[in-house]
Amino acid sequence: MIGASGGDGVKPTGGEELASPDAVWLGLESDSAHALLSDMSQRLLDAGYVRPGYSESLWRREERYPTGLPVSGGVAIPHTEPELVRRGVVAIASLARPVAFEEMGGSGTVPVSVVFLLGLDRAEGHVDLLQRLIKAIQKKGIVEEIRSADDPEDVAARVNVLLRSPGA
Repeated sequence: MIGASGGDGVKPTGGEELASPDAVWLGLESDSAHALLSDMSQRLLDAGYVRPGYSESLWRREERYPTGLPVSGGVAIPHTEPELVRRGVVAIASLARPVAFEEMGGSGTVPVSVVFLLGLDRAEGHVDLLQRLIKAIQKKGIVEEIRSADDPEDVAARVNVLLRSPGA
């Protein structure tokens, strides 16, 4: 369980449960990527996962290094510095309507319907976790399952399995 780390840090690839039902939001409504990330960040702040300043840092990084991916109907994987994270978490949001995110490594925008917001409290393991997640979202059906889900516990459990799988 995420809360079990007590803020001492988690190892993103060590089998800990980084996705938690209290950080899974299904059918979120938002008018823009900025508003969506602000909303998700505030929810994480209120739940004690992140520190004040997380939202601003997240958006600054997103402006410099966009995270929209044109896979599986549009996915974004925003993240920022570990110093602003109290307890490691992978927050997941499915959107009622797609929101435009700037495309990672490209020009233009991607309509995004699922967001994986990484709140990692240490830099080590970050790249491995990101690679596992990207590999997983490219598999047929995974993002669709999240998009159509109606139970945050099921989504968190499914994502935790994916994050633990070396061959995600």
